[in-house]
This record gives sequence, structure tokens and C-alpha cells, in this order.
Amino acid sequence: MKPPNDDGALSHAPIAEPQLPRRYSGCPHVATHVEFCAPNFVHYARIICDRCGRFLDWLPRPSNAVRRRMIAHRLALLGRSSELNPWEHRFVKDGSEKRKLSPRQQAKVDEIWNAHQQELEL
Repeated sequence: MKPPNDDGALSHAPIAEPQLPRRYSGCPHVATHVEFCAPNFVHYARIICDRCGRFLDWLPRPSNAVRRRMIAHRLALLGRSSELNPWEHRFVKDGSEKRKLSPRQQAKVDEIWNAHQQELEL
């Protein structure tokens, strides 16, 4: 029901749509679609708003997403290990709090994992 006017009659002014949480791009809409990039392009795919056509975010390559999950799993297992030296423990703790690791940090995680893998196997 629309709010009443000053004279008590119902207003015919449109009611604004409820505001959804804004994404970093400023688009308030929810419906999206994925546009895949060319195979040699630096990005894999982009997420676009269906209603206004704004760019919302980049979609990671599936291989990168799998690699990041694997590294996160290794960091979680290493974080529970009591066999790490203090430097390795701090490195694993700091790496667990980051969104992404650099290639050098990933290589260091692999190095620590290989050194302690026998202790961590289930």
C-alpha cells in the first residue's frame, strides 16, 4: 500500500526499489552473467550485470582456483603441525591470513610441505 498524501488520499508516486548491498562497482543489481575472454587473454572471464551491463569482477581460471584451494589446505595442515620451526610456523600463519600468495611464497609453502609431508599424512 502506498503512503497517504497530506489530504489523506493515497499517493501515486512510485516507491523506490529496496537498495541491495552495493558491490565495489556500484551496481545494485543481483542478476549476472559470465563472458569468457579469448584463450590468449590475460583474464579467464568477466562477471557482468544483466540489467545495466556493468563489469563486476574477474572470474579466476579453474586451474588457479584449484591451486589456491590446494595451497590453503596445505597451509591448514601445516598450521596444526608441531614439527615446524618458529620461522616456518610464522610463515604458515601469515600465509594463511593472505588472500593470495606470490609465486615465491607458493614455492616456499611447497618446500615446507615437502619437508614435513611424512609427518602430516593421515
